[in-house]
Amino acid sequence: MDIAFDEVENIKNIKELSVVFYPDSFFYGLWDNEETLVKSDSHSNANFGKIYSILNKTYKLKIVRVMSTVKPYVHLPREDYEKKYYKDYFDGVYDVSKRKSSKKDVDDFLREEITTLHYMDKPIMKTMRDSKVSFKTAHISTALASYTFLVDAEVICFISESKIHICHAKNGKFQLYNQYHCEQAENYLYYILLVLDHFKLHPHEDAIHIGGHINVDSPLMKLLKAYIKNIIIVDENLNLPSSNHVAKQYYYDLYLCKSCV
Repeated sequence: MDIAFDEVENIKNIKELSVVFYPDSFFYGLWDNEETLVKSDSHSNANFGKIYSILNKTYKLKIVRVMSTVKPYVHLPREDYEKKYYKDYFDGVYDVSKRKSSKKDVDDFLREEITTLHYMDKPIMKTMRDSKVSFKTAHISTALASYTFLVDAEVICFISESKIHICHAKNGKFQLYNQYHCEQAENYLYYILLVLDHFKLHPHEDAIHIGGHINVDSPLMKLLKAYIKNIIIVDENLNLPSSNHVAKQYYYDLYLCKSCV
């Protein structure tokens, strides 16, 4: 499905850009002064510098929010974090020598004393710093944790690029974030049920919020609904032009980036 569109009516009303990075591509969205998403598109990561330069010159951006969905990531109590030991926190989790061309990045949770460590590609960070536009960065795990607090949800799932990202919070306390590769519909169901079972949540009682590349009439949704009775599509707070008829949940990553980065 092509979810790119351009409904910009007045370039002077565009001041904010959201960019979501995946392993090989990025998805961006422009927001007008009424916080409506008016343009989106995706490109190869290799083209980010060129595309960003065009966007910044065209729209005179004031703020850019950048969200990474890429491994590796580590969460730890904020009081335990020491900058000099950054790489050591990944021991046994990920070989950080694979990210030699990346910059270390650090996010703080919105309402808890938890820190996320992750990496951003150096060319991306250089592009942002050279542009002199104010920008913020975060990992999707930090953003999803913040979103659970904002909407008072216990389980949030985001589906994109054959992956499901799952975040769980209980009574306002972060419990889990993980991302899983899924080859077929049954894989998505398996990982959701795995998380529910681990935290003693009931698929017939507890609500599951889902956003991303999933249609309400798709075979995947029909499979999930056969086992999970309370599925909430995450789209209620996202504003799109009236002429855009793509389901709102397809832009959930851009909205997550805007609202929680």
